[in-house]
Amino acid sequence: MPFIQVNDNTLIFRLRRSRRAKRLHMLVRQHLFEVVAPHRVSNAQVLAFVWQHRSWMVKQWRRKGRHTSTLQSVWPENFFAGETILYRGERLMLNVKYGAQSSVQLQAQRLTVTLSWQSISAHQIAASIKAQVIAWYQQEAKQLIQASLEEYCPRLGRHPRGFSLKQQKTRWGSCGIQENIHINWLLVLAPPGVLEYVVVHELCHLFHRNHGKRFWAKVAQFYPQYEQHEAWLRNHGQYLQPLN
Repeated sequence: MPFIQVNDNTLIFRLRRSRRAKRLHMLVRQHLFEVVAPHRVSNAQVLAFVWQHRSWMVKQWRRKGRHTSTLQSVWPENFFAGETILYRGERLMLNVKYGAQSSVQLQAQRLTVTLSWQSISAHQIAASIKAQVIAWYQQEAKQLIQASLEEYCPRLGRHPRGFSLKQQKTRWGSCGIQENIHINWLLVLAPPGVLEYVVVHELCHLFHRNHGKRFWAKVAQFYPQYEQHEAWLRNHGQYLQPLN
């Protein structure tokens, strides 16, 4: 799919030729721009038209990102530049550029995915962006879980044997009989405190294997604000669905 690069912004568009069109014009679709052109207009003229409107296109994508509601949709229809994704309860604008090496960098409210121009073809763009974003999410989740373990384990006086990431539809965490804890990495999409609460929740299962009064008393002792995060998961957890 054709695109233009404007500084750090990759703007993807598709061309639709129409007998009814009397002039070139551009529409903003959900995940790209659509250029409508009369049949008599050459491809070179189309590219010149797109480049002429590059500043307007950048403004439209940025405005689109700001006006997307937080829980309207967790995942974009396609992983293209200009779409928005959730991270820690806030929307990030997805930006794409090309470079010598693949990377993902978070800066302000923008997540920039750099694709390796040496190893990527046009039809692989969306899949490659998606793979890099998911890998970044999981790495962030690992770091947040590790930080929570370092903060709460000394206070609890117990350490799990280890932890791992899971992707599940109905469970946010679990504590195995071998005292390993498993945390759903999708919690990295939730607001700050939610993932941390689930870590403490599972650590408390090292003491109590059920959800009795003593268990909840232990949770409240080390995470007093746990009820608000339980409520968030109860009300909004349904939106944190795994990707297909």
